[in-house]
Amino acid sequence: MVPARSLPSAKKTAKQNDMAFEAVVSLPHMEIKVILPDDVAEHANPGREALERLVIEGYRSGVLSHYQGSQLLGMSRLQFDGFLKSRDVHEYAYGMEEFTADENTLRQLKSKGLI
Repeated sequence: MVPARSLPSAKKTAKQNDMAFEAVVSLPHMEIKVILPDDVAEHANPGREALERLVIEGYRSGVLSHYQGSQLLGMSRLQFDGFLKSRDVHEYAYGMEEFTADENTLRQLKSKGLI
């Protein structure tokens, strides 16, 4: 655990013998304003939809960690796993570049009679 004194606006309490710590942390937050087209703004919950898409893309691209994605959506890590699975987002996305490289390797192995 990070010592409470190193966190902004933190309060630390400790029990003498068992070293239990409690930290109350107020970290800065950022608010983002998004202007949506009228047809998207008419959806049931357009702000949530936009946030979910942002988190999915951030997770897929590696900009957001699993933990960060779950925190942004207010989910536990297990709930976030279910969220990703329900949207066909997998931890490892096999891209076209990797597919093409594997295809070339397969051709080379076949041409050498190795498979």
